[in-house]
Amino acid sequence: MKKIPTWQRQRAAILHDAFTDLARSMQYEGARLMDGLNSISLRLHGTQLDGGKHSLKAKLGTLTRLWYEWHSGGRKGPALLSDYSASDASHVMPDLLIQEVQRFRVTGLKGFGLMQRYRDFKNYTDIELAYESRPTYWIEPKGQWGEGRLELIELATKDETADNIVLSWRPKETSPAGKASTYAYRLTALLDDLRLSPAGRVVNTFTAPVGALGSGEDGGPGTRRFLVDFAGGDVGFYLGQSNLVELVSTASNAKIIRAFLTPNPKISGFRVTLDVSLAPGTTTDMRIQLRAAGRALTETWTYSWNDEQRDMR
Repeated sequence: MKKIPTWQRQRAAILHDAFTDLARSMQYEGARLMDGLNSISLRLHGTQLDGGKHSLKAKLGTLTRLWYEWHSGGRKGPALLSDYSASDASHVMPDLLIQEVQRFRVTGLKGFGLMQRYRDFKNYTDIELAYESRPTYWIEPKGQWGEGRLELIELATKDETADNIVLSWRPKETSPAGKASTYAYRLTALLDDLRLSPAGRVVNTFTAPVGALGSGEDGGPGTRRFLVDFAGGDVGFYLGQSNLVELVSTASNAKIIRAFLTPNPKISGFRVTLDVSLAPGTTTDMRIQLRAAGRALTETWTYSWNDEQRDMR
């Protein structure tokens, strides 16, 4: 089995993110493929890889070929790895593509679960497996579990038959060998989480480089833009009165460059734009909530961004 060099793994991760952003711009903003590839070429050609041992070759002809390889490969990062072999996927896929782990520190945990909110057949169009009817499982601790963290893990899989999203609870203090630990909980299966989240909710999350595509604005190393759409609950009531909506945003261990709110009539809600700068060797937990009339208007969007993702995501 051949190990993929570090520079190839970094190259695949960088191009995968650039192509993902371009695909979204083409879908939602009507961007043109060749204009987008030309912009990527100007931005990324010559990028140093593996500590300067290699540089990224991103001329327009090369990018065009790689785009179609990526697109025909299911828009997956491994399609950009020349030595990738599906049979060895768990060993040779780049670390940045194997999994993405988000950790959320919690004290006094009330409940957790992987919430499936897309309940329309058109979201999946699978006649046999009926994903839109799959239940959500909600776990409610009984008693005090103490301090700890939730870990949300995205695993790489070859196809949809393998579960690739895992959520687990990890206590802050681990039990010594030979000592028993007891945790009690209630497990509930449900198709709708409105009881748990009756307010406005997050309906979309996107990431992109800081600055509009083609604008020439560059936020510099360690910067990223997060776009979060909120809708539902009473959010639509304030669509024509955005001045009454308070945007509350925080980012631990990071600098918020800018944060602003834009009405999004397409979803009868709002879009929040959050530009963040992250220092090397750090992790930030970002949170966004909309408030109005002294109360929470929406649930709280939470996203953990770490140093490994700093220059790649």
